[in-house]
Amino acid sequence: FPRQDASWIDEYYAAGRNALANYLGTEKEIDFSFINHIIKEFKEGANSITLKRMGRTADDIHLEAVDFTGVRTLIIEWTHGNNPALYGVDFPIFLFSTPAETLAHRLARSRDKNTDSPFISLVLEIEQEKLVSQAKNAKLIISKDGAVLSYSEFKERLTE
Repeated sequence: FPRQDASWIDEYYAAGRNALANYLGTEKEIDFSFINHIIKEFKEGANSITLKRMGRTADDIHLEAVDFTGVRTLIIEWTHGNNPALYGVDFPIFLFSTPAETLAHRLARSRDKNTDSPFISLVLEIEQEKLVSQAKNAKLIISKDGAVLSYSEFKERLTE
């Protein structure tokens, strides 16, 4: 039987958004202990560190021992590099882009289907909120156009 009252749609959307917010960028989505272990091994001077290699399908995911002999600098370029669940990062950098810039970049890569769907837009919006809340932990903030921003300049760009 169709309901006359469509207010359930708002509740449905809010519950879905809340579930995504409680998942994205958390230990439920990301194996932070694995990444923290990599950082710890590197700092302890391990000559070989096992890294996860990821492609576009489940079949493209595998572990690989990588030679770190003589390597003195580890750069982790990652969306969640300022996440409080990540330990041992000496110099956190925040690469700032607006959701519109991120979407445009994803569309230009043409790697994922439905990149411009309402669901992906919602995911990008939630991720942006989390990333913005973590930006204060960065020692360096760089915009998509390559400008180095102070935290206050970064906050100003959020309102543009």
